[in-house]
Amino acid sequence: MYDFFQTEDLKLWEEDLKTHLRKISFEEKILELRKLNDIVEENIKKFALYYGKDVNIVSKVLDSNSIEILVDMDNGKKINNGYIIYDDSTKEYKFILGQHFIEKGLQASEPMILEELDNWMASLLNELG
Repeated sequence: MYDFFQTEDLKLWEEDLKTHLRKISFEEKILELRKLNDIVEENIKKFALYYGKDVNIVSKVLDSNSIEILVDMDNGKKINNGYIIYDDSTKEYKFILGQHFIEKGLQASEPMILEELDNWMASLLNELG
């Protein structure tokens, strides 16, 4: 009449999952990291171009769990974060607001990254059966 879930079933399934996850190769993890990296790069470039700035992005795989993304552009730090200039005509310092294209690119990427990770985890679980 009732089909109860046994704790032994959960333990077996958990062990199967751990075994399966250990089998994921370094190359598979790097491939998934590169997909996530492409999402971030695309969004950062989109926001930089919106503000009229050309940006060069260099990515470096650190290990199977992380990628470093370097943003290279003329005066990139100043344009992103903001900076202070001295106005000779008014004899005052003025703060020029930053465009924060890196942060905006990361924020725009977050839902896409989460969706990609959900899809990847679902495919891993489907392989497990």
